[in-house]
Amino acid sequence: MEKNENNNNLNNYEEEEDDFAKSLEKDLEESTKLYINNITTNSPYKSDTELLLLSKEEIITYKNLIITSLNTKIQQLTKENEMLLTNYKQTTDALLSKLKDNYSNKGIRPETPSLIKNVFNNNNKISNKNNYQICNNCNKKILEDNYFEHSLLCLRKIFKCSVCENIMPFEEKNNHFLYFYNKKNIINWINTKNTKFFNLVLLHNFDVNNEIIDEEKKNYLIHFLVNNNAINLLEILLSYKNINLELRNKNDYTPLMLSCKLNYEQISLLLLNKGADVNAKNILGDSPLRFCQLNKNEKLSFILINKYKCKISNSKF
Repeated sequence: MEKNENNNNLNNYEEEEDDFAKSLEKDLEESTKLYINNITTNSPYKSDTELLLLSKEEIITYKNLIITSLNTKIQQLTKENEMLLTNYKQTTDALLSKLKDNYSNKGIRPETPSLIKNVFNNNNKISNKNNYQICNNCNKKILEDNYFEHSLLCLRKIFKCSVCENIMPFEEKNNHFLYFYNKKNIINWINTKNTKFFNLVLLHNFDVNNEIIDEEKKNYLIHFLVNNNAINLLEILLSYKNINLELRNKNDYTPLMLSCKLNYEQISLLLLNKGADVNAKNILGDSPLRFCQLNKNEKLSFILINKYKCKISNSKF
């Protein structure tokens, strides 16, 4: 009789393992579809017509940009994969250790829900202490004897953003990030010069080198900031690593070309100080120096030539 009961427990546990594995596969499939849809709809790739307008040097630059973009995505996915594997291994090891401690003398392999319920009941019975710990994930006060079991369940059900420390059900995680990736929100925060939320956009790893903010003009985030003369927000953006200063918009302008064309002197100096290419040209052959001369900005023209060694041949005058 006891043997049959043990066999039933084992069968139930194996069925639970199968259900859990299927659930993981489904979550992985949905996450993969979401990721593929994201990189497809926000692709940095140019159309065939746009490619025909590029010079040989521009094509090489464009190819390097694509390679850099793909390498960045691979690194991000590899890091996420390693974190998921580490988290899964730690949770599994902890759970198996608790299984061994609680059932080493019973000779059976019970279902995980039964284990958790039993552990909670046992802890509540034997605990006469009033010692509490604050859960690092949900910030709740948890009875010390129950902390281990709470952690196992909490990490699966509750998500705490490491950036803004917001706490939410795990299924709301994607919506949380999408809020900071929403282009209408980003444009609104730029227009209202909201430095707090703009910084949160960057801290939540918004892809500044591949995501286009202004679809009509094909302006990336850095172009949009230049176009709006948002120097304070631009300084925040340029304080981050790996910001591409040579991105091109619909008119084939780099951020420096755009700032010189708009005669934004302070922004131009900021971009130059960060290493923007002073000799870059668009498809019409216009350069930053050319735009400075058109605006009759002698001061900036002098700085381009004497301090940043701009080629005089870049001028059409």
